[in-house]
Order: sequence, then structure tokens, then C-alpha cells
Amino acid sequence: SPENFWLTLMCKEYGVAKVYPIAGKSDVRRVWRQFKQWVEVITPYVMAKLGVEPKIHIFAADRGPEFMTTHGRQRSAMDKELLRDGIARWNPSAGDSNKCGKIEVFNRVLVGAVNVALRRGGAKNVFAYDCATHFETHFNMSPTSFNIVGGGEAPFKTLGIPMCNERLVRFFCPAWLTPPKQLSVETGEAVNQKHLAMRKVRCFIIGYGSGMTEGGDSDGYKVVVAGSGKIYSSMHVTPTPDMEVSKSFLTGL
Repeated sequence: SPENFWLTLMCKEYGVAKVYPIAGKSDVRRVWRQFKQWVEVITPYVMAKLGVEPKIHIFAADRGPEFMTTHGRQRSAMDKELLRDGIARWNPSAGDSNKCGKIEVFNRVLVGAVNVALRRGGAKNVFAYDCATHFETHFNMSPTSFNIVGGGEAPFKTLGIPMCNERLVRFFCPAWLTPPKQLSVETGEAVNQKHLAMRKVRCFIIGYGSGMTEGGDSDGYKVVVAGSGKIYSSMHVTPTPDMEVSKSFLTGL
């Protein structure tokens, strides 16, 4: 996987969290723009529930090199982004990252949860980022003391973002996938399947469709097919949470 780091962004008052992969610390500005797009997506839900438009007023972070430049002799790339957006910036004193305690606690919980979920599901470390975003979804849809404004209820509930808790499953939950039809390269039309071709294949759930968390057009699951390792995002997935993972399913992954 090209991602070497995770960047976590969290609202101090509502506790909603977003986790993004970055290949290097220079990717922070790109991820920040991606986060702003997500804020735009959820704006209609927030306005319908709270009657106000979500706005970012202050950006608080530690003094890592992804946010600061050496000796502060020039503006960092992140500084320029915040200045352009009219967002104030706050950083704790050097060596005093505890002032950002909420995000520090979340990151520690995130790392522990990912390690447990990977081992519990029998997944390899290459799925660590998928596992992190899977945890993010469950966190935002679950009660948490991080949500100060909502008095401990789920951040998405307080903000009015649609929740689908009944569809949440554990990471690497076994499931059945109905594969998409094979299409002809020449005509683009569906090719007749062989009579003995499997109608469903065994897979493992590694995430959720964008419709469940970001107002996208897919309410399905993101899965990896056992044996082939192919990744699909599909609405034609049937979770089988009562089935336990066995090593034979992981042979080809």
C-alpha cells in the first residue's frame, strides 16, 4: 500500500471524525481539500437538522512538520490554505501536544481497534486503512462522550447525517457477493455466463458504500473476494455475520 500515514480530523464540539490515508506528510494539503468537500456534502443534512451551515473557524494541530515550517521563516503549504479560507490556526507550545488531547485519545483508540479488528477478522496488514475507515464509520454512528454538544449521542445523529446502524457489521465479516456481469470489450453488452459459473462468490466486507456515510449513490458494501483478492463496491452483498473466518478463506489473499 502506498499509504504510510493516517491523518485524522475531528470536530472538537460534535466529535465527528474523519480518517484519511496519506503517502507522505506533504499530502496534508490535498487531504484538507478533500475534507472540505465532505463538509459541503453533509451541509444539507446539517442545515435541515440544526438550521445552520457547518463552518470551520479554527484549525488546531500539533507542531508536526506537516503543519509547520522550519523556524517559521515562511508560511507552510497548510498555512496558505488556512489563510485563503479565512480559518484561524492554533498550535500548542512545543512538546505540549496534550492540548490536543481529544484527537490524541482518538488516535490511540483507532490504532488499538484496527489491530484487534485485523487479527479478529484474519485480515492482512494491507487492509489496515480500510479497517481504519471502517472504524471511523462505526464511531460516528455510535454514542460517544466526544460529542459535547449532543450530550454523548452519536455525532452523525446530532448533525442530522443519515445513519444505517442496522447494516453495520464487523470488519472482514464473511459475505456473499453477486459479481457484476462480464461485458464484451467490443460491444459493451453482457456476455452469456457459462452454465456452471458460480452465481455468488465468497467475500469479506472491508468497508461501506459512500451512500452510508457521505451522501453518495452507493448504499452497498466494499468487499474483497476470497482467493482472487479482487475489490468490489457493490449493493449485491449479503453479509453472513454468524460465520466464523477459517484460514482456508485467506489462502489467496
